[in-house]
Amino acid sequence: MSATTSTDHAVWLASLTRSLTAVSRHTHSPALYSRMAEKAGLSLRPHLVDVLFRVAELQPVRISEVAETMAYDRSTISRHVAELAEEGLVERSTDPDDGRAVIVRLSRRGASAVNRIEQAWYETLEELTAGWSDRDRTSFLRQLDRLDKALADLDED
Repeated sequence: MSATTSTDHAVWLASLTRSLTAVSRHTHSPALYSRMAEKAGLSLRPHLVDVLFRVAELQPVRISEVAETMAYDRSTISRHVAELAEEGLVERSTDPDDGRAVIVRLSRRGASAVNRIEQAWYETLEELTAGWSDRDRTSFLRQLDRLDKALADLDED
């Protein structure tokens, strides 16, 4: 590899890293979570949106598992789940296999909230990519899926 090619490749790798970091930061930002909740007609604090979606993804799930997958302290997630329960968005029950553990799942209202927030996100993505051609959209998604699969393979090693 020539010096120019090596330098160009290093610049590309650094640019890719910055872009991935920025996209991840933006798509998981409290500001975006607030905006999507508001657009969905909900007044939820950003951290609650994050926990609500994690419960939706994993349900039925123990609070300890939600905490583990989010890399938060169990007591923090327990407080967040309590807030979501007060809002009627999740239901808590005792784990039949371990009476000390709590199982969480979305309530009907919670499922509706998740659907509305997802719809708000889809509308936002549509607005953000409105100027993209079908070819650009397809190509971008194909490459993103390819990177995701490669990263998932690293997790399995």
